[in-house]
Amino acid sequence: MKEKDPSMEEWKHEYVSRMMIDYMMKENKELADAFANRFEDWEEKKKFIKDLIDGNKNEKVDEARYYMYEIVANKRNEIDVDKMDYFARDCHGLGMKSNFDHLRFISQCRVMFSSDMPEETTIAVRDKEEYNLYELFHTRIGLFRRAYFHKATKAVELM
Repeated sequence: MKEKDPSMEEWKHEYVSRMMIDYMMKENKELADAFANRFEDWEEKKKFIKDLIDGNKNEKVDEARYYMYEIVANKRNEIDVDKMDYFARDCHGLGMKSNFDHLRFISQCRVMFSSDMPEETTIAVRDKEEYNLYELFHTRIGLFRRAYFHKATKAVELM
């Protein structure tokens, strides 16, 4: 099989999600007006939402609120709701069983001060969730082996 064209830009779903917010606001005047009426500084809030999608910590945000950047795109340990969502979606679509219980995992999360940077907050989970967390990564490797790295998937990506 032939290799990917090196000049082709790598696709990132975070970029598309950011574009989707702009598109929704541009195409749906009522939605844009509702947000503008609800938030007086809507443009700043929209930038904050986009930063949450990227997981980019904004220097203006109080360090005690840094945990918010770990919810959608966790750059610290890669355990985030975006990953949980697409694992559940892909397992359902493939008819594959997942033993990871995202509702239980989320219910066991707490906001704590970070041990490596005491002035910052982070999302921590109880030690009793160790097995459930193992199942998250077990589901991940199963999806990579059965779907993401499947020869048919790779052939479509190369096209």
